[in-house]
Amino acid sequence: MKKSKKIRVLIAEDDFLVAQEISNALKKIGYENIGTATNGKKAVEMALSLKPNVVLMDIKMPELDGFEATRQIQERCKIPVVVLTAYESEEFLEKASNLGVYAYIIKPPIANEIERNISIALARYNDLMKLDRLNKDLQTEIEKRKQAEKELSESRDRLDLAVKGTNLGLWDWNIKTGEAVYNKQWAEMLGFTLSEIEPNADSWKNRVHPDDAPKMTNKLNEHIRRKTPFYEIEFRMKTKTGEWKWVHSAGKVFERDNDGKPLRMTGTNRDITERKQAEQELKNKNTELETFNKLAVDRELRMIELKREINELLKKFGQEERYNIVG
Repeated sequence: MKKSKKIRVLIAEDDFLVAQEISNALKKIGYENIGTATNGKKAVEMALSLKPNVVLMDIKMPELDGFEATRQIQERCKIPVVVLTAYESEEFLEKASNLGVYAYIIKPPIANEIERNISIALARYNDLMKLDRLNKDLQTEIEKRKQAEKELSESRDRLDLAVKGTNLGLWDWNIKTGEAVYNKQWAEMLGFTLSEIEPNADSWKNRVHPDDAPKMTNKLNEHIRRKTPFYEIEFRMKTKTGEWKWVHSAGKVFERDNDGKPLRMTGTNRDITERKQAEQELKNKNTELETFNKLAVDRELRMIELKREINELLKKFGQEERYNIVG
């Protein structure tokens, strides 16, 4: 099959005859052998300098074994590695997966097996790179939003911004009487009209998610007792439709009596639901990445089990076992 662009392969094999056999197989299937490393240390150096599309790595190598060489390559440049081994076991597969091995070939290598496993490795590598890029993009977006929120929370003018017609919900709480005043944005953030909101602190506190309420009360009390310069926290609030919306709430006591007891406190609420959803999406993508790796290992373990079953059937027919399985 003709390929528009040759796959560049680095061979890491200390057995000259095996390396030559692999090189001939690569030539046969249209792949390019860009070099052969005869020890693990050289394999790492050549991988970093030559930047192959894939590395065929023998497990038993002098100076550095194939596992350690693979670890160093993955740590520094994320090139997909296909390991060459004379045996397979559950322990081998788990160790290979943890190091980022994308596929493996049982010796002696056959041309079509080499082609098939390199194709598998490159497909897995491309999938993982796509997930990695998506994770980085999401992380960048989250950091930008966090930075914007931090700058806003540290700004001395954040309360003025609420009054000047931004989308911040404004609240003004008379701590002594329990009365509270909210602006239109505060009510609309939760799906209400301003007339539907009772002018007291309960309209705020009773809508806080039960899991978040203790933490919110804690933060509020810390500021009221002058342990913190500002009150600031993220929590969920119940909307008119019964859904939960994440808000960033910040405020400050600006009036106290002669004994230092708080009289009035003013603050803002900002809707941060989108940012929280992005954080959850990032977490889900990381979980998806972990699941992907686990499925790959489970598939290989199932293959071992199938090979065992084939060996057992061959023995019943008086034939020699076809597969050499260790473990």
